[in-house]
Amino acid sequence: MKVKYLITAIGGDIGNSVIHCLYNEFSKNILVGCDVTPFIPGYDEIGEFFLAPPYLEEEKYLEFILEKCKKYKITHILPMTEGEIQIFNKYREKTRLAGLKVMIQNSDLLDIAFSKYNTALAIKVMGLNSPKTWKPGEITEEIEYPVIVKPDRGCGSKYVKIITNLNEYHEAISIIPDAVIQEYIGKPEDEYTVGLFSNGKNVKVIAFKRMLDLNGMSKVVEVIEDKKINDIAETIAKYFNLKGSINFQMRKQRDQYYIFEINPRISSTVGFRYKLGFKDIIWWLELLDGNENEIYYKQEELPIMGVRSYEEKIFRSLSITSKTIRL
Repeated sequence: MKVKYLITAIGGDIGNSVIHCLYNEFSKNILVGCDVTPFIPGYDEIGEFFLAPPYLEEEKYLEFILEKCKKYKITHILPMTEGEIQIFNKYREKTRLAGLKVMIQNSDLLDIAFSKYNTALAIKVMGLNSPKTWKPGEITEEIEYPVIVKPDRGCGSKYVKIITNLNEYHEAISIIPDAVIQEYIGKPEDEYTVGLFSNGKNVKVIAFKRMLDLNGMSKVVEVIEDKKINDIAETIAKYFNLKGSINFQMRKQRDQYYIFEINPRISSTVGFRYKLGFKDIIWWLELLDGNENEIYYKQEELPIMGVRSYEEKIFRSLSITSKTIRL
């Protein structure tokens, strides 16, 4: 059977990076993209594109995507945002009955990783380090400032607040929905992001020390080789019985790594990883098709640095009503 891949939210940083990776591996004729806007950087690297509605109305969004999959003969769906992943997780049976393979993690892993509170509990069970984490009603002791207040679910830095006193704490709790409080660990320059892939037989790890831009994305990365990180990754893969790719983020303090977040999806460093031979986006597609063969990956000699660059894109004779964009 011929394969055809649908990549959602390709105007975002993750979707755009995934398009670049897949364009290097496959004919663009088997790549279909969608987004809520037609003006996306990777437009010329896909064979077909359609506008998608926002995913806030779950069932309408799902039915729309299923109709488009039928129209374009799509076989695999690669959801790029957490909101979309949660919809496809909720309606697994519908996509299965439609004959579609969806690149998402198992439900148990998603339930844990999409909650920062549940993530902290799971990390503790694994015997690993994480920042002390509370819900507002659980704090019975004097808080040692600074602390981080952020939403329990969701990604991005919009509602993430560094709190330095009691007044700021109460203000943050009042405006951040479903807040959790975490101990402030380390320094921004001691932050790490780790890509972890397993096909059930092989576990592969790539770690970066990173510097973030104003949007919370990795702007500058340095490849790191540390047995402690590899051991942490092996523990996480075993705990979740991992199949596919995830990413976890850490800070280092007093020679110890503290995990503060697990992203149960392809992450924004996928482009860096791909260029270094860590092709987890490709390995996961192969896994969806039943390929559990040994993965060949060897880390290059260090040091290696990476920088995220930006480019200008001009759209000429392109409009929502043009025949180029199929609704």
